[in-house]
Amino acid sequence: MKHVMIVLTLCMLVACGRSQQETSLAWKTDSLVRMSDSTLLIHMVYPVLTDTGAVADSINRTVMGVIRSSFDEQDSLRGDYTLDQSIDSMMAYKNNDEYLRKMPYTFVSEGTAFRYDNVVTVWIQRYIFTGGAHGMTPSEFFNFDYSNGRRLTNDQLFKDTAELCKLNRKAFNLYLEGKGITNPKQALFVSPDELPLPQNMGFDSVGLVMIYNQYEIAPYSFGLFVYSLPYDHVKSMFSDVVKGK
Repeated sequence: MKHVMIVLTLCMLVACGRSQQETSLAWKTDSLVRMSDSTLLIHMVYPVLTDTGAVADSINRTVMGVIRSSFDEQDSLRGDYTLDQSIDSMMAYKNNDEYLRKMPYTFVSEGTAFRYDNVVTVWIQRYIFTGGAHGMTPSEFFNFDYSNGRRLTNDQLFKDTAELCKLNRKAFNLYLEGKGITNPKQALFVSPDELPLPQNMGFDSVGLVMIYNQYEIAPYSFGLFVYSLPYDHVKSMFSDVVKGK
């Protein structure tokens, strides 16, 4: 039941509805499941673009690289191996070690792909627990230029990050109020008036999604900070790259 709840929690970030700016994108989800006993669960769901060409190749390579990197510390294989081979190698290494065999290992992932104008946003969220006090839930956006498959930085998405920062701080304060956090200066690592833009920003059907990961601006106990800025409020700040110009 615990594992099921983890999967359901990760799925909650996937937005519903449609945006007027959304355009068609051919993609599907692939999955991979491994379980050996009560100490090991691997349940991966991740997006795969089904188009052919440089864009799909670039995005699919990035997604696979992110997933593969999750097993770097446990995987005894190095080189050009498939994801299945990497996971099987890690499981064999764990099961052959008396100490590691008793240690818990949980890896659950979820992901989506979304196209807004000339940008493809891929969202990947992972839950990783390898023992210790708690697991980690990194949630990441990867943005790509749809015309050539080039990976885009956050700065390349906007022509005015100063105004975006002001708007984000206002939205963040409203988000905190909705969460019942009345004294953010004591709860956060930074003052709300000095809040930087999050490292992860991406597009979905609702608007521009802002994600602050665990430990990015607050202690672990606060979890992820996730909220959206409506398109009507931010589209004037988008760069020509986003608009496909």
